[in-house]
Amino acid sequence: MDDHQRNDCGSVIVRCKMGCGLKFQRKLSDFHVNNSCPKRLCTCSMCGDTSIWAEEFEEHTAKLCPNLPAECQLGCGIKGLNIKLELIHRINACPNRIIRCLCGVTMEFFRYDTHLVGDCENKLQLCSQGCGLRLPREDLPKHCQYECTHLLTHLLTHSLTHLLTYLLTHLLTHSLTHSLTHSFI
Repeated sequence: MDDHQRNDCGSVIVRCKMGCGLKFQRKLSDFHVNNSCPKRLCTCSMCGDTSIWAEEFEEHTAKLCPNLPAECQLGCGIKGLNIKLELIHRINACPNRIIRCLCGVTMEFFRYDTHLVGDCENKLQLCSQGCGLRLPREDLPKHCQYECTHLLTHLLTHSLTHLLTYLLTHLLTHSLTHSLTHSFI
C-alpha cells in the first residue's frame, strides 16, 4: 500500500514538477503541466523561441519578441522594421541618427553632406597651386604659402627664368657696350 501511494496513486497530492509551486492530485499532473502550469514552455510563432514560460508569453508577444513590428525610434518613418532590425537601422542606416564629423560638430546624418560643402573645416580640398594634394580646408592657406611643392617649383622656375633673363640681358648689354666701345677706338 505504501508503494502504491508513493508512486502510483492518482489521488495523492503532489507538487508541480515544473516548479510553479502548485499542489494537486497526481492524476491531474499531466493536464496541469500541459495546459495550465505557468512554467510550461511555449513556442512563439513570430520568432520560433521555444523556451518561453507561459507566464511570460503574453509579455513576450506584446513587447519583447525581436520580430514584433517596430517603428524607427528616431522618427524617420521607414516601414518594415521589427524590434531586432530597428536597432540595427537606428545605429547604422537611419538618416536621423546623430553623427560626429571629424571637425567635432555633431549633427543628424542627413545634414552631413550640406555640412561638408559649407561649414566643415576638415573638408578635403584640392590645392589651389596645382600640386594635386587634398588637404583639410583649415590647412590649405599654410600649405599654399609655405609647403606646396608646386609653388616652390613654380617660384624656383620663375626666379631662375628672371635670373637668366637678367644675366643674359646684362651680358648682352655689357658685350654690346664693350664691342661698341672698342670698335670706336
